[in-house]
Amino acid sequence: MERRLTTVMAADIVGYSALMDHDRIGTIAALKVFREETLLPILAEHNGSLIKSMGDGWIAEFPSTSEAAECAIAVQSSQKPGQIKLRIGVHTGEVVTDGDDIFGDGINVASRLEALAQPDQVLISDTSHNSLDRGDAASFDGGEQTELKNITRRIGVWRWPKGTTAGFAENKDVRPGIAVLPFDNMSGDPDQEFFADGITEDIITELSRFRWLMVVARNSSFTFKGKSTDIREVGRALESGMFSKALYGALASAFASLDSSLMLKMAAICGRTVSTVC
Repeated sequence: MERRLTTVMAADIVGYSALMDHDRIGTIAALKVFREETLLPILAEHNGSLIKSMGDGWIAEFPSTSEAAECAIAVQSSQKPGQIKLRIGVHTGEVVTDGDDIFGDGINVASRLEALAQPDQVLISDTSHNSLDRGDAASFDGGEQTELKNITRRIGVWRWPKGTTAGFAENKDVRPGIAVLPFDNMSGDPDQEFFADGITEDIITELSRFRWLMVVARNSSFTFKGKSTDIREVGRALESGMFSKALYGALASAFASLDSSLMLKMAAICGRTVSTVC
């Protein structure tokens, strides 16, 4: 058996049984055309590999999360024959191969997300979303925590197209939350920018170790980089019930000395109250 970390895309034909009942020969012909002329070329363009093919769907894997997300959007945006519509789920996780069979967390979560997706929609997990660069991450919205069947932990679910809904009722996360905003570089040295970003990312990583605390993802926090945004505006922009506190600060270094300052403030989601905590 071989274990590896990969990004999985699970795709399913919407209403497959009904399509087959209505026109079996036409549906089979349409699926063959779609697979050969659309799906496989798009997979190849994004370095994807088809690892499993079922009558009503496919599972593919990608070495890059960004390529998987871009491929899923390209497939959903493509022209499809007949009445073919897809649901797609994407997740980054471990898979195990045993001969011709493949299973594991990557397959399970991607398949559960696909089952929740609406026709023509892509759902990706928070694990995959956190691995995207800022441009790709901006194509999705959501992030609501939900419980997936037979998955022990709650999964943050992100949606494409933006503004759409998924087929689940939101499970409100009652944990206290915090957003770590990008630190300002006040040293006057542009080369210190990476250091300020690194401090922010390290704090996000360390805080994420506490399971009782909900930490806003790096991609969401870094949308405020370089902006003089009122903390109340941050609360409104991230309005999702995910956090009640924001941590932000500035770094200034001179030769061997380092001076840092942090401010922890309460940001009411409604934007009505702001109070200094420490």
